[in-house]
Amino acid sequence: MRVIAEDWLEECVGDRAAGSMLQVWAEVNGDWKVYFALGTTQSLDESVFEVRDDCFVAIDSVSLGDLVTLVPEESTDRVDRFESILDHCTPGGEEVGGEIQGDVRMERAFPNDDLRWGSSRPSLEFEHWVREDDIPELSGEQRTEAHEIVEDQLGVDLNRYHDHWGNLVVQLEDFRLNIEFDDGWCVDLNADLVDLDDVVVMLERREYGDLLWQDSIDFENEPANGEGLRQIALSYDGDEYTGFCQVSQPAGSSEEVIKVLVNGETASQDDFPVVRRVVTQINVGDGDQRGSSSGDADPPELYPESDLSGHPTVVTGEQVWDERKVDFGGGTTSRGWTTEAETAIVDRALDSIRGDISSTVKVVDPYLDLADLTDFVDSLDPDIDAWFITSELSNASLLGRELSRYNNQGRTVEILRIMDQNGGPTLTPLHDRFIVTKNSRSWILGTSFNSLNTNVSIISELPMRVTQALDRQFNQWWTEPVEQNDGSQNCNKSRNGTSQI
Repeated sequence: MRVIAEDWLEECVGDRAAGSMLQVWAEVNGDWKVYFALGTTQSLDESVFEVRDDCFVAIDSVSLGDLVTLVPEESTDRVDRFESILDHCTPGGEEVGGEIQGDVRMERAFPNDDLRWGSSRPSLEFEHWVREDDIPELSGEQRTEAHEIVEDQLGVDLNRYHDHWGNLVVQLEDFRLNIEFDDGWCVDLNADLVDLDDVVVMLERREYGDLLWQDSIDFENEPANGEGLRQIALSYDGDEYTGFCQVSQPAGSSEEVIKVLVNGETASQDDFPVVRRVVTQINVGDGDQRGSSSGDADPPELYPESDLSGHPTVVTGEQVWDERKVDFGGGTTSRGWTTEAETAIVDRALDSIRGDISSTVKVVDPYLDLADLTDFVDSLDPDIDAWFITSELSNASLLGRELSRYNNQGRTVEILRIMDQNGGPTLTPLHDRFIVTKNSRSWILGTSFNSLNTNVSIISELPMRVTQALDRQFNQWWTEPVEQNDGSQNCNKSRNGTSQI
């Protein structure tokens, strides 16, 4: 594994002399522990932040050779874990040391990934995963103040990334190229690290990750102007080039993706959402009645899925993160709770989920109680848009009043009921309860909101691939006819709890 890191430095980093090491240290039960560490090729300002007498954050310059020593020579497993030794001086001058022992996962990251550790470049990352019981138990004040400093320095809120508490991450950036979007795509190539003849730039249109259209950029011939003509700026060794591509507008496109290939492999990629208006026909009442719904009232699309086929995630050995992550259909996730029918645990789980919601949340629960729904909405920031799909809604007659209240507050709260022809959930496709947020997270609930406090249940975070699928399914249920499970006819839909649309 270390050979891969050394080859990467030679091919993609070049003659950069140094990187940076950020470390978060805390005194726990009389011993100093490493709570989080990031070794990176980024140039961070050296500093020591004294959070409190028992907690500090340090940023130091380190050689690239020292960064490589934090990568194991061979892949790790549950028996042969890799041990990284870190040390530092406290702001008071005391020398402290600690070890991070765990399995190491190697992964490619791109600018359109959610977690970039403050970098805008593609990178190769080595994540050191420690066991759950090896994570230092910081106090609330230690954690809050340390997280604030890390966010100031990296732009990363560790509250969103519980997965990495206790971990060490080694980030080796790719300095061969950089992609930016400023009124158009701009590609900057490093002539010291890449040959222009080895580079191909591609544009794609995708719908939730599914490829709809693809073409390469022509930097030699300028086509006639026309609708959909896209210009790509490219700089190389002081020269500026302009490439052109006639972009197709296939129906259903949700994002435009730019890819830069070096020697046939994806070196970097980025994307932006495609603004579109959707007009759909929705079956309501019996199967013969039809109405129209404008895209203005449809839920937003949260997740374009990136195609990483050129550089798939590399996982080696039997991983310790299996103990911290839950397998779900081939994907992994790290956060989960067993509610044990205890209000305190339920509140902790929901508070953690709410902490990840920044702008939009989508909830599916076939059996919603209006009081639980309003409690959840009222606990959110007023700027957050909330979308709900349910089937059997308790106290539905009061829904109009609550929606009026939210409307008067300037809030966006949308509720859709999907019912079979008998007015219930039996023949609808609604079964699982799940929550989807815009911050790359979703959760599945083992029981409805109204039963979390009384039933032993599991709340588990879902992997990104499943999150994208659930987001797409939510929008399909909202905008398209929903067939009953028996295939006899379509379900009824209601937007105000009782009467049909």
